[in-house]
Amino acid sequence: MSAMEAFHQKDYKKAIQDWEQILQMDPKQKNPVNLIQMAKAKIQDNIKSEINEYNKLIASGEYQKASDKA
Repeated sequence: MSAMEAFHQKDYKKAIQDWEQILQMDPKQKNPVNLIQMAKAKIQDNIKSEINEYNKLIASGEYQKASDKA
């Protein structure tokens, strides 16, 4: 699977690893740097929504569900 395929399948960790390998082979490449930043932003977006859901569960007193989410 290529880095782009991994990215499109939302396997951002794999995509980042692949792009980092490309940069190790050729540090002058510009696209992998930008694509890594995009993938990291996607990961942060995913985490943000998970944290929001966790906080909502805590606020509503659903501690077991929050614990499971964590």
